[in-house]
Amino acid sequence: MGGQPQNNGEKATRRRRVVIWLLALIFVVLMPVDDTFQRKLLPENFSGEEGIFLYPGAYILTIEYASKVPVQVRGVDAKYVNSDNTQGKELFNLTLPASEDGREQIYFTGESRTTGLHLYSEEIQSRSFVGYKLHLESAERIYRDKEFLVVLVFLGGLLFLWYCNRRSFTKEEKLSHLLLLGSAVLVSWILTSEYLPEAHDLMIHFNRIEGLADGLKAGYFPVRIYPNLMNDHGYAFPIFYPDLFLYLPAALRVLGVSTFLGYKVLIFLLHLGTAYGGWFAFSRLTGSRRWGLVAALLYTLAPYRLMDTYVRAALGESLAMAFLPLWLYGVYELIRGNYKRWIWAVISFTCLLRSHLLTTELAVLLTVIMALFSIHKILDKKRFLTILLAGGCTLGLNIGFLVPFVDHMGYDYNVFLEAAGSLSKSTLQGPNLFSFYIADSMSSHLYYFDTKQNFSWNLGLGLVAGCLCLVVAGILHEKHKLAGYEKAKKSMVLGILFVYASTKWFPWQMIFQVEWLRNLTSILQFPWRLLAFATLFLSIAAAYGLEQLFQEQQMRKLFLAVGLGFSALCAVVYLDCYYGQAEASIFKSSSPFLEHKQVDELYLIGNVGRGSYYRRENIIEPENENLPISISNYQNGPLYLEFDYATEENQKLNLPFVYDKHYEAFLDTGEQLLTYIGGSGRLGLYVEAGSGHVQVGYKDPGLYRAADGLQILVLVFLLAGFGWARRRVPHIASKP
Repeated sequence: MGGQPQNNGEKATRRRRVVIWLLALIFVVLMPVDDTFQRKLLPENFSGEEGIFLYPGAYILTIEYASKVPVQVRGVDAKYVNSDNTQGKELFNLTLPASEDGREQIYFTGESRTTGLHLYSEEIQSRSFVGYKLHLESAERIYRDKEFLVVLVFLGGLLFLWYCNRRSFTKEEKLSHLLLLGSAVLVSWILTSEYLPEAHDLMIHFNRIEGLADGLKAGYFPVRIYPNLMNDHGYAFPIFYPDLFLYLPAALRVLGVSTFLGYKVLIFLLHLGTAYGGWFAFSRLTGSRRWGLVAALLYTLAPYRLMDTYVRAALGESLAMAFLPLWLYGVYELIRGNYKRWIWAVISFTCLLRSHLLTTELAVLLTVIMALFSIHKILDKKRFLTILLAGGCTLGLNIGFLVPFVDHMGYDYNVFLEAAGSLSKSTLQGPNLFSFYIADSMSSHLYYFDTKQNFSWNLGLGLVAGCLCLVVAGILHEKHKLAGYEKAKKSMVLGILFVYASTKWFPWQMIFQVEWLRNLTSILQFPWRLLAFATLFLSIAAAYGLEQLFQEQQMRKLFLAVGLGFSALCAVVYLDCYYGQAEASIFKSSSPFLEHKQVDELYLIGNVGRGSYYRRENIIEPENENLPISISNYQNGPLYLEFDYATEENQKLNLPFVYDKHYEAFLDTGEQLLTYIGGSGRLGLYVEAGSGHVQVGYKDPGLYRAADGLQILVLVFLLAGFGWARRRVPHIASKP
């Protein structure tokens, strides 16, 4: 009888969860979601100069007008490639009659992979025309966002109910999950808007997702060249810049979900992973779940991390910051702690490498420095062999990315031609880092090389106040009675050193004068990148200070609540300033994001700019225009083309691909043709006098496939080892 009330309470709780899940599902089903393309046009759009990019499908152009003369309207798909090696296809051409209240709807279909619609009308641009409405929309839905949201809530709710029914939670656990989930939701509120504010690299990452999805649709996996980027010439972004975590929004795009929503999902998961990953790592680093929880919350709410995610839209570095706590924990266990937990070092370095190369290089450098300070422990035979095993597994898990990367380093890509500049030119003004006044901190005109650094680089109220509390706690209380005080103090010292190294007070100019130091520090690129590591260490120190300032339990809880509340308020104000001042940048209805400004030019060959590709069509161009050649039956697809040719002399042709040495060209007889670096860094092709049918396409070499296979073997080995260890080794809970 004693257990009956508890059972009834559990049943009531389960019923409430089911009801909440069903209500959420009903809400999503009834929620209006516009999955069409919608765009208002201006008379300037009918000059034909700038194209409107559209996905394949049917569209309606609506024109409501008043005109004293007939209005000629013409639409051309400038990206359509014809079989005779010309480009451009007329989609419609009609004359609207003179009318005081004319209205015309023009239906047309875009057939190419990405339609580049160019509109022409002299009358619409002239004063004789008054447009009441110029509107372009898709004739049907082009996204499946509604279905995705319904499935997400349905499956997510089922998973949540299953997990909650499997175990019970204490009040502390419920509060911890509520705070972690709440912090992730709090810093994600910008994502609920109908648009995304302007950010530095935002459109580049939208392009990466589009390019990755385009490669997957074309049958390439892993995708090493984005087919639709650089005006369909292809761009080898994945060779040099890891994109493992972009496969999620790219896969959603393949399934019909918009890139707009896919990117939002990725950012929310980034925040959620930062919060829970930080809790896991910080709790084990500190030996206290409560200390780890507060550190994870401060880290998640830290202004620098939010600036990385939203203002800079530095997706690679933001992803890397999510794994820095795990890196610190993994390295600590490997070098100074329980080396049998070496797997966390492998996982963290793998996630860092697949997120951001510069952060990985910095993490490796710091790991070496930490290892030198622990050389007496590393020389232990078992620990040393374990470090070698961890290093070998890390290389094995990432060999599929590293082999193509190293294979391309021998070419003059722009990224390798960049000269290392003095880091002192991009240091921060020290006082601004401690500023709490952030109303002017966000500006859409903030750029990396802006010498007038503004307040957007600040540490945040929570970290600064928490570290001050740590100092006060050390003065007021007996340090030997404060468990963990030395660990927190070391974290604060390291954090302050990283802050110092990011400012103009650090002697970067002196370092620049010494060649080996200049080469070593050039990987940093900008000193303010060190704020990522400063935030990491200061979060540990600040969390301890907030928790230990008061010894009395009630006062401790109250002060912790106040400290975390101010940190949350600081994050909200920070994001509100950004959202209020930045311009609206991307709307879902904007369709493909393929303007040339949205792709950098680091991975082009020979110091060639992206403009040389966007000024060219996707046709075959003879290197010598005076030599006649006939091109017919020309077909151009993702990283593939074929054509018939006839020429009386040997010819060099420039193909519409950015050069990569793994393009192969064959005649229908099986003879392989010579390819080389052609004009403007394009793929060059040598054909001899005569005629034939040529096929050209990208193909991974056997070495790349072997590296991919090795990755899978290492992953299987680690999963099998992890499963075996879980059965034999009991879970060791951290201290409360």
